[in-house]
Amino acid sequence: MLYQIIVKVESEAIYHQPYKLEIDNFILGVMLSPDKVVEELSIALRVKNYQDFLPQVSSDIESQITRIDMRDSPLCFLLVDLAQHIEALGSFWFGIKKIYWESPKRAWIAESFEEQEALEFSTHDFQQESHENKCYREMSPGMLASLVQNRLLHQHLVLPMSFYREACNDFSSGRYTSSFINFYFYLDDLYGQGKTKNKEVEKLFKSSEHIRKAIEQTIQLYQNVGDSENFDQLKKFLDMEKCEFNVDGIIELIVQVRGNLSHFSQKSSKKKGHPLNQREFRSMAYLINSICIHTFIELTTGEMPK
Repeated sequence: MLYQIIVKVESEAIYHQPYKLEIDNFILGVMLSPDKVVEELSIALRVKNYQDFLPQVSSDIESQITRIDMRDSPLCFLLVDLAQHIEALGSFWFGIKKIYWESPKRAWIAESFEEQEALEFSTHDFQQESHENKCYREMSPGMLASLVQNRLLHQHLVLPMSFYREACNDFSSGRYTSSFINFYFYLDDLYGQGKTKNKEVEKLFKSSEHIRKAIEQTIQLYQNVGDSENFDQLKKFLDMEKCEFNVDGIIELIVQVRGNLSHFSQKSSKKKGHPLNQREFRSMAYLINSICIHTFIELTTGEMPK
C-alpha cells in the first residue's frame, strides 16, 4: 500500500515533461503547469503494516454518531519532512519559492485487490488545511468619516499601526514568528521609548498603565474563553523562560521571546523560530495580539501612551 501526500509548489523550476522518481524508498512525482513550470509535488512511501495507519471508523448506535480517527500522522510528518528538505535546498537548485507542506492532500493508494478492499470503507483521500478564520467587519460611512476627521488626532499611530496591520496579515498566513515581531514593534514604538536593552524595555513595559491593563484583560480572556490550545502552548513558553502567569511574568516572557527570535542557532537550548516551526509560535502571536488590541482601544480616544 502506498501512502502519499501531494503539495502545491511555487517555483521558477521547469522541465519538459512530468516525471516520477523512486529513490531511498520514496516515490516522487513532479507535476507541471501548461507552461512547464513545476506546480505540484507528490511524495509517496510504501507501507507494509498499513492496517496500523488506516483511518479507524467507529459508530455509537445510541447517539447515531460516526467517528473517524485519523492515524496517519507519523507517516504524514515523515513525508512533510522530506518536502521541507526539498523546499530548503531546492530554493537554490530549483528556484523553489514555497512548498505548501502545511496543507498536503493525503491519500492511500492500493497496489492490489486485497489492499483495495481494505480501503472501501475508509476515508482514503482527504486534505488537511491550515488557515485562520476570517473576521469581517462592517465599513460604515460613519466610521470611515470618523477615521478621516480624526486623522490629526491619530497621526502618531499611523506607523505603529502599520506594524499591527503587517502582524495581522502574517498571523492570517501562518507566519507566526513574523507576526509576533511586528506586534512587538507596535508596542516597542509606542511604549519602549527607543530603548534597546531587554531589561530597560521590560522595565518600561512594567511601568506602563496601558500595557498592564491590556495584559490583565488578556489574562481574563484566557480564563473566560477557556482557549485550551493556546493556553497550553503559552504555559510551555512560560515554563521554558521561568516566568509566572501574571502581568509581570507575561511582560518578561514577550521581551525574552523577542530577544530569542533575534538570533538563531540550532545549538541553542532556547526555542528559536525558523521557517519550519511557525505553528509552535502561534500562542505567542495570539497573546501579544490581544495586548496590542487592548492598548489601541485606549489610544484611539486620543490618549497618548502611558
